[in-house]
Amino acid sequence: YVTNYRWLVYFLVFLLLFLPVFFKKTFPSFFTLRSRFDTKLIKKLFSFGIPQTITTSGSLTLGYMDTIFLTLFRNVVEVGVYNVALPTAKLLTFVSESIATFLIPFTSELWSKGHKKHLLDGAQLLYKYLFMVALPGIGILIAFSDLLVTLFFGMEYFGAVLPLRILAFGSLGLVMYIVNFAFLSGLGQPKVNAKIMGSAAVLNAVFNIILIPLYGVVGAAIATSASYFFIFGMSMWY
Repeated sequence: YVTNYRWLVYFLVFLLLFLPVFFKKTFPSFFTLRSRFDTKLIKKLFSFGIPQTITTSGSLTLGYMDTIFLTLFRNVVEVGVYNVALPTAKLLTFVSESIATFLIPFTSELWSKGHKKHLLDGAQLLYKYLFMVALPGIGILIAFSDLLVTLFFGMEYFGAVLPLRILAFGSLGLVMYIVNFAFLSGLGQPKVNAKIMGSAAVLNAVFNIILIPLYGVVGAAIATSASYFFIFGMSMWY
Protein backbone atom coordinates (compact mmCIF):
# COMPACT_ATOMS: atom_id res chain seq x y z
CA TYR A 1 0.00 0.00 0.00
CA VAL A 2 2.83 2.39 0.84
CA THR A 3 4.38 1.85 -2.59
CA ASN A 4 1.05 2.57 -4.32
CA TYR A 5 0.61 5.80 -2.38
CA ARG A 6 4.14 6.87 -3.24
CA TRP A 7 3.38 6.43 -6.95
CA LEU A 8 0.18 8.43 -6.57
CA VAL A 9 1.94 11.29 -4.78
CA TYR A 10 4.71 11.25 -7.38
CA PHE A 11 2.28 11.73 -10.28
CA LEU A 12 0.31 14.43 -8.44
CA VAL A 13 3.46 16.41 -7.63
CA PHE A 14 4.71 15.99 -11.19
CA LEU A 15 1.36 17.25 -12.51
CA LEU A 16 1.22 20.28 -10.21
CA LEU A 17 4.78 21.31 -11.06
CA PHE A 18 4.55 21.06 -14.83
CA LEU A 19 0.90 21.86 -15.59
CA PRO A 20 1.39 25.66 -15.32
CA VAL A 21 4.45 25.45 -17.58
CA PHE A 22 2.52 23.28 -20.05
CA PHE A 23 -0.33 25.77 -20.38
CA LYS A 24 1.98 28.77 -20.51
CA LYS A 25 4.28 27.41 -23.21
CA THR A 26 1.94 25.20 -25.27
CA PHE A 27 -1.54 26.72 -24.87
CA PRO A 28 -1.01 30.30 -23.66
CA SER A 29 -4.53 31.35 -24.69
CA PHE A 30 -6.25 28.26 -23.22
CA PHE A 31 -8.16 30.10 -20.47
CA THR A 32 -9.14 33.07 -22.67
CA LEU A 33 -10.58 31.18 -25.63
CA ARG A 34 -14.36 30.94 -25.81
CA SER A 35 -15.70 27.41 -26.06
CA ARG A 36 -18.66 26.25 -28.12
CA PHE A 37 -20.50 22.96 -28.52
CA ASP A 38 -20.19 21.61 -32.07
CA THR A 39 -22.70 18.76 -32.46
CA LYS A 40 -21.31 17.54 -35.80
CA LEU A 41 -17.76 17.48 -34.46
CA ILE A 42 -18.83 15.60 -31.33
CA LYS A 43 -20.60 12.99 -33.45
CA LYS A 44 -17.50 12.54 -35.61
CA LEU A 45 -15.28 12.18 -32.56
CA PHE A 46 -17.57 9.56 -31.03
CA SER A 47 -18.00 7.68 -34.31
CA PHE A 48 -14.21 7.38 -34.53
CA GLY A 49 -13.43 7.03 -30.82
CA ILE A 50 -15.95 4.36 -29.78
CA PRO A 51 -14.77 1.74 -32.34
CA GLN A 52 -11.17 2.52 -31.41
CA THR A 53 -12.05 1.94 -27.76
CA ILE A 54 -13.69 -1.37 -28.65
CA THR A 55 -10.57 -2.38 -30.59
CA THR A 56 -8.28 -1.51 -27.67
CA SER A 57 -10.54 -3.39 -25.26
CA GLY A 58 -10.52 -6.39 -27.59
CA SER A 59 -6.73 -6.42 -27.77
CA LEU A 60 -6.54 -6.40 -23.98
CA THR A 61 -9.10 -9.20 -23.88
CA LEU A 62 -6.89 -11.38 -26.08
CA GLY A 63 -4.16 -11.14 -23.46
CA TYR A 64 -6.25 -11.59 -20.32
CA MET A 65 -8.76 -14.13 -21.63
CA ASP A 66 -6.15 -16.90 -21.59
CA THR A 67 -5.37 -16.15 -17.96
CA ILE A 68 -9.06 -16.23 -17.03
CA PHE A 69 -9.68 -19.58 -18.71
CA LEU A 70 -6.45 -21.06 -17.34
CA THR A 71 -7.61 -20.06 -13.85
CA LEU A 72 -11.03 -21.62 -14.47
CA PHE A 73 -9.92 -24.87 -16.09
CA ARG A 74 -6.39 -25.49 -14.75
CA ASN A 75 -4.48 -23.99 -11.80
CA VAL A 76 -2.55 -20.90 -10.71
CA VAL A 77 0.79 -22.59 -11.41
CA GLU A 78 0.01 -22.74 -15.12
CA VAL A 79 -1.29 -19.17 -14.94
CA GLY A 80 2.12 -18.07 -13.65
CA VAL A 81 3.94 -20.05 -16.32
CA TYR A 82 1.78 -18.57 -19.08
CA ASN A 83 2.30 -15.04 -17.82
CA VAL A 84 6.02 -15.57 -18.27
CA ALA A 85 5.63 -16.77 -21.86
CA LEU A 86 3.11 -14.23 -23.19
CA PRO A 87 4.84 -10.90 -22.32
CA THR A 88 8.20 -12.32 -23.46
CA ALA A 89 6.75 -13.35 -26.83
CA LYS A 90 5.25 -9.87 -27.29
CA LEU A 91 8.57 -8.05 -26.92
CA LEU A 92 8.82 -7.44 -30.67
CA THR A 93 5.48 -5.65 -30.77
CA PHE A 94 7.24 -2.56 -29.43
CA VAL A 95 8.76 -2.15 -32.91
CA SER A 96 5.41 -2.08 -34.71
CA GLU A 97 3.75 -0.04 -31.94
CA SER A 98 6.35 2.69 -32.30
CA ILE A 99 5.79 2.68 -36.08
CA ALA A 100 2.02 2.81 -35.64
CA THR A 101 2.32 5.98 -33.51
CA PHE A 102 3.33 8.14 -36.49
CA LEU A 103 1.73 5.95 -39.16
CA ILE A 104 -1.87 6.91 -38.30
CA PRO A 105 -1.54 10.68 -38.96
CA PHE A 106 0.87 10.06 -41.85
CA THR A 107 -1.59 7.69 -43.57
CA SER A 108 -4.48 10.06 -42.94
CA GLU A 109 -2.62 12.97 -44.51
CA LEU A 110 -1.57 11.05 -47.63
CA TRP A 111 -5.07 9.61 -48.10
CA SER A 112 -6.80 12.99 -47.69
CA LYS A 113 -4.43 14.56 -50.23
CA GLY A 114 -5.07 11.77 -52.73
CA HIS A 115 -1.49 10.41 -52.71
CA LYS A 116 -2.65 6.80 -52.94
CA LYS A 117 0.35 5.67 -55.02
CA HIS A 118 2.79 6.99 -52.40
CA LEU A 119 0.75 5.35 -49.65
CA LEU A 120 0.76 1.98 -51.42
CA ASP A 121 4.50 2.13 -52.14
CA GLY A 122 5.23 3.08 -48.54
CA ALA A 123 3.06 0.26 -47.21
CA GLN A 124 4.84 -2.33 -49.34
CA LEU A 125 8.27 -1.10 -48.20
CA LEU A 126 7.13 -1.07 -44.60
CA TYR A 127 5.88 -4.66 -44.78
CA LYS A 128 9.15 -5.78 -46.33
CA TYR A 129 11.40 -4.15 -43.73
CA LEU A 130 9.14 -5.11 -40.85
CA PHE A 131 9.44 -8.75 -41.88
CA MET A 132 13.21 -8.34 -42.10
CA VAL A 133 13.31 -7.02 -38.54
CA ALA A 134 10.68 -9.31 -37.00
CA LEU A 135 11.74 -12.68 -38.40
CA PRO A 136 15.27 -12.74 -36.89
CA GLY A 137 13.88 -11.59 -33.54
CA ILE A 138 11.24 -14.30 -33.57
CA GLY A 139 13.87 -16.84 -34.59
CA ILE A 140 16.01 -15.85 -31.60
CA LEU A 141 13.03 -16.17 -29.23
CA ILE A 142 12.20 -19.62 -30.59
CA ALA A 143 15.79 -20.93 -30.71
CA PHE A 144 16.88 -19.62 -27.32
CA SER A 145 13.59 -19.73 -25.41
CA ASP A 146 14.92 -22.29 -22.90
CA LEU A 147 17.95 -20.10 -22.18
CA LEU A 148 15.87 -16.94 -21.86
CA VAL A 149 13.35 -18.52 -19.49
CA THR A 150 15.94 -20.10 -17.18
CA LEU A 151 18.18 -17.03 -17.23
CA PHE A 152 15.52 -14.42 -16.44
CA PHE A 153 12.89 -16.42 -14.55
CA GLY A 154 14.57 -19.56 -13.21
CA MET A 155 14.20 -23.31 -13.71
CA GLU A 156 10.85 -23.37 -11.92
CA TYR A 157 9.36 -21.65 -15.00
CA PHE A 158 10.88 -24.06 -17.53
CA GLY A 159 7.35 -25.11 -18.47
CA ALA A 160 7.01 -21.75 -20.25
CA VAL A 161 9.50 -22.75 -22.96
CA LEU A 162 7.09 -24.51 -25.34
CA PRO A 163 4.29 -21.92 -24.94
CA LEU A 164 6.90 -19.20 -25.54
CA ARG A 165 7.96 -20.81 -28.80
CA ILE A 166 4.38 -21.09 -30.00
CA LEU A 167 3.54 -17.51 -28.97
CA ALA A 168 6.76 -16.17 -30.49
CA PHE A 169 5.72 -17.66 -33.83
CA GLY A 170 2.21 -16.26 -33.41
CA SER A 171 3.53 -12.82 -32.50
CA LEU A 172 4.48 -12.34 -36.15
CA GLY A 173 0.77 -12.01 -36.90
CA LEU A 174 0.35 -9.50 -34.08
CA VAL A 175 3.34 -7.42 -35.18
CA MET A 176 1.94 -7.14 -38.70
CA TYR A 177 -1.61 -6.49 -37.50
CA ILE A 178 -0.53 -3.48 -35.42
CA VAL A 179 0.72 -1.85 -38.63
CA ASN A 180 -2.51 -2.75 -40.43
CA PHE A 181 -4.47 -1.32 -37.51
CA ALA A 182 -2.65 1.99 -38.00
CA PHE A 183 -3.32 1.96 -41.75
CA LEU A 184 -7.03 1.25 -41.27
CA SER A 185 -7.32 3.93 -38.58
CA GLY A 186 -5.57 6.47 -40.81
CA LEU A 187 -7.95 5.58 -43.64
CA GLY A 188 -10.89 6.36 -41.36
CA GLN A 189 -11.96 2.73 -40.84
CA PRO A 190 -12.08 2.28 -37.04
CA LYS A 191 -15.26 0.18 -37.35
CA VAL A 192 -13.34 -2.35 -39.41
CA ASN A 193 -10.71 -2.60 -36.67
CA ALA A 194 -13.43 -3.07 -34.06
CA LYS A 195 -15.08 -5.80 -36.17
CA ILE A 196 -11.77 -7.64 -36.61
CA MET A 197 -10.82 -7.47 -32.94
CA GLY A 198 -14.30 -8.39 -31.74
CA SER A 199 -14.31 -11.46 -33.99
CA ALA A 200 -10.84 -12.41 -32.76
CA ALA A 201 -11.93 -12.15 -29.13
CA VAL A 202 -14.84 -14.55 -29.78
CA LEU A 203 -12.57 -16.92 -31.72
CA ASN A 204 -9.99 -16.83 -28.92
CA ALA A 205 -12.64 -17.66 -26.31
CA VAL A 206 -13.88 -20.65 -28.33
CA PHE A 207 -10.33 -21.97 -28.85
CA ASN A 208 -9.53 -21.51 -25.16
CA ILE A 209 -12.62 -23.42 -24.06
CA ILE A 210 -11.69 -26.31 -26.37
CA LEU A 211 -7.90 -26.42 -25.97
CA ILE A 212 -7.10 -25.33 -22.39
CA PRO A 213 -8.86 -28.26 -20.64
CA LEU A 214 -6.91 -30.65 -22.90
CA TYR A 215 -3.48 -29.03 -23.22
CA GLY A 216 -3.22 -26.33 -20.55
CA VAL A 217 -0.73 -23.55 -21.26
CA VAL A 218 0.15 -25.07 -24.63
CA GLY A 219 -3.51 -24.92 -25.63
CA ALA A 220 -3.72 -21.29 -24.51
CA ALA A 221 -0.64 -20.46 -26.58
CA ILE A 222 -2.11 -22.16 -29.67
CA ALA A 223 -5.41 -20.30 -29.21
CA THR A 224 -3.74 -16.91 -28.91
CA SER A 225 -1.34 -17.52 -31.81
CA ALA A 226 -4.26 -18.55 -34.02
CA SER A 227 -6.09 -15.36 -33.00
CA TYR A 228 -3.05 -13.26 -33.90
CA PHE A 229 -2.85 -14.75 -37.39
CA PHE A 230 -6.61 -14.33 -37.73
CA ILE A 231 -6.48 -10.58 -37.08
CA PHE A 232 -3.50 -10.26 -39.41
CA GLY A 233 -5.26 -12.13 -42.22
CA MET A 234 -8.52 -10.25 -41.78
CA SER A 235 -6.80 -6.85 -41.68
CA MET A 236 -4.82 -7.68 -44.84
CA TRP A 237 -8.05 -8.71 -46.59
CA TYR A 238 -9.76 -5.43 -45.68
